[in-house]
Amino acid sequence: MKKCNKCGEEKDLELFAKGKGYKDNRRGTCKKCHTAYVTKYYNDRPDKKAAKNKMNNIYQENWKRHHITEEKFIEMFKLHNGLCHSCKENAAMVIDHDHKCCNKPRSCGKCVRGILCSQCNTALGLLQDSRQKIKNLLQYIK
Repeated sequence: MKKCNKCGEEKDLELFAKGKGYKDNRRGTCKKCHTAYVTKYYNDRPDKKAAKNKMNNIYQENWKRHHITEEKFIEMFKLHNGLCHSCKENAAMVIDHDHKCCNKPRSCGKCVRGILCSQCNTALGLLQDSRQKIKNLLQYIK
């Protein structure tokens, strides 16, 4: 457990991003507070936001690769205010699709499920989208 420097709440250590400069190798603010800070930071600085948006052209390529419209992508992105559709803590970065339908980096568009952070996407991939493996893992950590 760790107390967040921003909200003052004591939270599980996993709710803090990793940071090498800290005693416990975790940042002093929780992921939720850090995300709120970064969002406000860029909203208050239009010049920095524009530069960041330039880098987000990866998103554009992402939605095109998955055969969805820009409008559909924006709708999915806004669904959880730009946060991962699974953990709802980290930034949504990767369009997730059902690999049983399209087992490659591109998809037909019909099997797109949402947008995940890279951690949740990696975890889902390592578990091979298997509901049973996910249930087993949940049971294990209980």
